[in-house]
Amino acid sequence: MVVIEKNYINSGSTALQPKRKPIEKDNSELKRAENEKQRHKKQLKLKNQGLVILSIVLLFSLGSTLIYRYSEIYAMENTLIKSTSNSGNIEKDNENLRLQLVQHNRVSVVEDNAAKLNMVPIDKSQEVSLNYDKQTLTASENSDDTKDKQSFFNKIIAAITNK
Repeated sequence: MVVIEKNYINSGSTALQPKRKPIEKDNSELKRAENEKQRHKKQLKLKNQGLVILSIVLLFSLGSTLIYRYSEIYAMENTLIKSTSNSGNIEKDNENLRLQLVQHNRVSVVEDNAAKLNMVPIDKSQEVSLNYDKQTLTASENSDDTKDKQSFFNKIIAAITNK
């Protein structure tokens, strides 16, 4: 049985030898200082945890942006490789077409094909030869195209000055 109203603590039976231990008076300043230290430690611990969480979030965002950029670069490299392979294929196709044109451009091949189709041979005096390798057509610019190529501000200035 513990007596609460008294200023002493009983330890065990006091029937034979009653010994009283007085309760030490609470030193509120010591407890307050100890509580302040504990609160300060908790605040430091929370600050450290916040800094750790913040650094984790920053590292995660930095890592994710790096991975995203590397994936974009990888995708661009893949498209570059595909386009270079396509251009290589196109160049090969162009070479094959040139070879076929050279083969079909010979006069003897044309005469053989004409003979197979029962065509009449031509006179040598009326023969006209053409060079398909030489560029004979030149691109001329139309006035409408140059008007379309003018900038917006030039069009406005031209409209103002024409009034």
